[in-house]
Amino acid sequence: MIAGISDGVLVVEAALQSGPLITADSALSMGKDVYAVPGSIHSMLSRGCHVLIRQGAQLVETVQDVLQD
Repeated sequence: MIAGISDGVLVVEAALQSGPLITADSALSMGKDVYAVPGSIHSMLSRGCHVLIRQGAQLVETVQDVLQD
């Protein structure tokens, strides 16, 4: 539902099988913008964001990265 009513989705932390990834996948399938904040390669909560970035989500390092879009 969140993906449907938003212009885009920003994922800050997500495990590989998590609600944020389901929301992001829904947004991608609807053609919405998806943004992801990378994290430590050692954190399980960063792996979902890394997968999204590999799938084409916009890499976000600062607020300006989102506002620019």
